[in-house]
Amino acid sequence: MSVNKERVKLLCRTLESGEFSQTAGVLRRPGDGHCCLGVATEVALRSGLQISTEDVWDHGEGEVLHPEVLDWYGFDDEDPTIIVIGEQGERIFISATVANDAIGCGGGGRHQYSFSDISAGFHRMYLEENQ
Repeated sequence: MSVNKERVKLLCRTLESGEFSQTAGVLRRPGDGHCCLGVATEVALRSGLQISTEDVWDHGEGEVLHPEVLDWYGFDDEDPTIIVIGEQGERIFISATVANDAIGCGGGGRHQYSFSDISAGFHRMYLEENQ
């Protein structure tokens, strides 16, 4: 399955829009925010993906894409890989949830990559021709 680039572009624009607050550890935390994959889920639902909202938020995994959302984007993993830029300018291949939650990233006081950083990571991984 190939990634639907138009849908990834829409996700990138939404992550950069400032509409959503960023949280970690869950797809969404009512009243607090969404992780990057929670935003991806919202984009799919708003764009017409027909799936029970109860099922999409509580499908047992909690932090990764529901299989129907995964298929909607055409990603090959429920926690898609993105490319972020490290402190030395190096390209780092990392899962979206790890980038969002900064698990094992060292951090230096930084708890997570911002939605803007994650959007750029999706762009590098799925929209650039020369990866």
